[in-house]
Amino acid sequence: PDAHTPAPSVRRTVVEPQPSHQPPEFLDIEFPSELPDGVVPPIRKWTAPDGRVFELQPRGRGNMSRVYDVKSIDGRAPPEPLVLKDGVPSNFPAQQLMEDVAHGSDVLKERGILHLEVKEAVLAGDSSYVLQQRAGPGDVLLSRDDLLRQMKSTGAARQDMLSPHQRRAAAELYDQLGRRGVASVDAHVDNVFFRGEGLDMRAGILDTDMTFELGHLSSARMEEMVMAQMTGGGTGGGVWLGGQHG
Repeated sequence: PDAHTPAPSVRRTVVEPQPSHQPPEFLDIEFPSELPDGVVPPIRKWTAPDGRVFELQPRGRGNMSRVYDVKSIDGRAPPEPLVLKDGVPSNFPAQQLMEDVAHGSDVLKERGILHLEVKEAVLAGDSSYVLQQRAGPGDVLLSRDDLLRQMKSTGAARQDMLSPHQRRAAAELYDQLGRRGVASVDAHVDNVFFRGEGLDMRAGILDTDMTFELGHLSSARMEEMVMAQMTGGGTGGGVWLGGQHG
């Protein structure tokens, strides 16, 4: 690898590109971004393009990907709690998105930055997917929309949306990104999780698809996303470069 390419830690499998062949309920455009309280989605079987059979439970959907809890792989429990992510129809090929997810995890792991590690990427055209660590039961995930609603209803100041320990942990994460030569196009509170308590609390990155080495955009998709954020056309929280928020 050249000076800008991390040693790959994510196992990649390339299979014959093929159209997505998930059952209709997996592709439903009404799939919620966040499941309502009390709603337990059904578990569905899916035969992946590499031949493995997954039992998956829908978890959520973003602008570019869907997320499922992995209940079993070929009839056996996964070796650790995992989620499966695949792409939704967008301006970017699903295979490029999944490669960017894997690349971001490679970058963060090599530089020792806490994140939910991508364990495997299967690159198969529209049916590409990744297997990624699932947040642990003690990890804290926040919703920016919920925090803004809470701030509006209580009159709290923006800096009070996070606890003092969460603010410290988040600041340390952003400082790490800058000092270790990493940029993120998606470094807002929806994409950060908190682990531990008190002075031991650490912040980490949830989704790795918009993370890259400073000075080396990993794909044409990343170039377009960075330009969208820098010109105000993106949906994330800005670009963190060298520890500074752009």
